[in-house]
Amino acid sequence: MNTSIKTDTKPSQGAGYLIGGAATIVMAIIVFIISEHITIAISASVPVGVTVGILLEQKLQGKKEQSRKMRYYLTGLIISGTALFIFILFFK
Repeated sequence: MNTSIKTDTKPSQGAGYLIGGAATIVMAIIVFIISEHITIAISASVPVGVTVGILLEQKLQGKKEQSRKMRYYLTGLIISGTALFIFILFFK
C-alpha cells in the first residue's frame, strides 16, 4: 500500500517583503559603516531593498508574468541603488 501525502509548502504572503526589508537594513548598515552618513546609507539601500522585496514576493507567490513597464521600473531601481552604493564605496 503506497500512500502519498501532498503538502503545500508555499510561503505565506509577505515573506518576500520581509526578506527585502532585511536586505535593506543590512545594506544600510554596510553603507553607513563605509560612509558614516545616515542619509547616504538610506538613499543607497532603499531602492535595492524595495526592489528585491517586490521581486522575491512575486517569485514566492508564483506570479510569473510582469508587465514591461514594471520590469523597466524595477530594473531602474536596482541600477540606481547599486550605482549609488558603488559610487559611495569608491568615491567617498
